Amino acid sequence: MVLDPHNPLPLHAQITNILRKRIFEENLTGKIPSERELMDYFAVSRSTVREAIEALVRDGILEKKHGKGTFVAVRPIKEEWIGTFSSYTETIERAGMRSGAKLLSCNIKREPAYIAEMFGGEEFYMIKRLRYANDQVIAIERKCFDLETGRRLLDYDLNANIYKIMESSLGIVLWEADEIVTSAIPSKEDALLLEVPKRSSVLVTERSSFDSDHKLIEFVQTMFRADKYSFRIKMSRN
Repeated sequence: MVLDPHNPLPLHAQITNILRKRIFEENLTGKIPSERELMDYFAVSRSTVREAIEALVRDGILEKKHGKGTFVAVRPIKEEWIGTFSSYTETIERAGMRSGAKLLSCNIKREPAYIAEMFGGEEFYMIKRLRYANDQVIAIERKCFDLETGRRLLDYDLNANIYKIMESSLGIVLWEADEIVTSAIPSKEDALLLEVPKRSSVLVTERSSFDSDHKLIEFVQTMFRADKYSFRIKMSRN
């Protein structure tokens, strides 16, 4: 794809349009070519390439990561609340992205005590994971279970879809859930994991999931990057 010397648009604007079109039409993700590679491909100067990239950064299409390069930005994911019970994986896949998870820890916990009390004991299992969309960090997920369910889950790959494991392997079907959304300032550790500046605001959801007998099966707290995730609530005045 070459530049048109007869096009009245400046060269940097032509490059911006070409890159934007490729990103959206080919659903490109990840790191884009380096400045040098783009200079060679388009046969232009470094300043022209930089102007083109800066325009896409300003539009939120690209983002620069210090020491790593320039990447296609993950477009904000909208989760619609219309009475449906969806997992993180289902929400991400509906947005046309690849969902992913990375297990950080799986431990028996005593604190916070209110979570243990929710499960009727003094201890509970917490599975802590990073959640991804198109290989970019979107959230930190802390899934909590009673001791029996937690021990049973240890036999499986906890980087996989835990809801599918519960349904297909453990015979546990989640039937309904209550969820609240708040905002918070993440800890230093969580900010590093989310790759956000210190003192940034994040979205936090807390979901209690039950089976058909209204037994609490899971309590999960998920901390989302506010620039990558939003909630849309559909209401009617009936």
